[in-house]
Amino acid sequence: MAVIKTPKMKNIICLSGSSGSVNTFLLVAVSILFTIRAFGQPSGRIVVTNPISWASYSGNIKVSDRLAVFYDEQFRMAGSTQATKGYEMMQNLLRTHLDVEINKKLSFAPIGYARVNNHLYGKQPATIINQEHRIYQQLTYKHTFKKTNFQHRLRTEERFIQDHSTLGEDLGYINKQFRIRYRVMATTPLNKEKVEAGAISSVLFYEGFMSRGSRITFHDVDQSRLFGGFAYQATSKISVSFGYYYQMLVKSNGAKQENNVGTLLMVTHNFDLSKKED
Repeated sequence: MAVIKTPKMKNIICLSGSSGSVNTFLLVAVSILFTIRAFGQPSGRIVVTNPISWASYSGNIKVSDRLAVFYDEQFRMAGSTQATKGYEMMQNLLRTHLDVEINKKLSFAPIGYARVNNHLYGKQPATIINQEHRIYQQLTYKHTFKKTNFQHRLRTEERFIQDHSTLGEDLGYINKQFRIRYRVMATTPLNKEKVEAGAISSVLFYEGFMSRGSRITFHDVDQSRLFGGFAYQATSKISVSFGYYYQMLVKSNGAKQENNVGTLLMVTHNFDLSKKED
């Protein structure tokens, strides 16, 4: 059985044909997919597939010309192994950080915080429900090629995960891990020249993760995410994206893997408090 492994990202080559933005989107998709290295399932690894349905509500609250507060709330559901239950909670996450605009293309988050509740779900459930606290830093770079807007995001995370004894005793947040993740996103307006109110856009993003820590013995890319769908810019402040979502997740010892397939709904709502009313 062949599974997908996170790529070592190469330069994205975008070309524009006679069909304009649609060709640009397809070529971006192909160029990213061709950088994904396929590999045979390692001997002994147990691989399962779970249906998933994820949703997020996020945005920026701009407080000055160069400062904004980012907020993010996510609800992640996975298909239950019991047919009568449908979907069950996988994770719910709250995240925030201060975003500093260095220039129109580059921004930096010196510190951020996330709280994660991890539930029991799917065909490879954890042994106990736990929680996690994260401190993170982030660098974001934006640029445009023809009609396509690209966003690159590099994030480092210091993770503090709740641990338990074999008897279920709470040992505190002693499972400490470090993770680095990189995401590239391409957004191409289809019915307008740029992303503005009323624009419908194609959206594609890929993100890869690598982890380190005393509990981690699998030292390759351990998670990848791939999204392809469409976005509607309802107003200058609100957009809605929906599409196909794939998550590959290798457990910390490399013996188990999830290939999760489903949908992702993203609602983005930005606020600007830096402008004074007349």
